This record gives sequence, C-alpha cells and structure tokens, in this order.
Amino acid sequence: LRPLQTQSDSASAGADGKRDNLSIYGETNE
Repeated sequence: LRPLQTQSDSASAGADGKRDNLSIYGETNE
C-alpha cells in the first residue's frame, strides 16, 4: 500500500515525487 500511495503522490509532486518513489521502490525490490 505504501508504494501505491507514493506513486499517486509522485504524479502530483512531479520530479521530486518520482525521485522519492524510485528510492522507495528500490528498497522494496531489494
């Protein structure tokens, strides 16, 4: 649920959100 919420935020935040999303996704992936 956290990644999904971040994805929605990234769309609103923009580049800043995308960067955060990548960091979160990378952590979840590992």
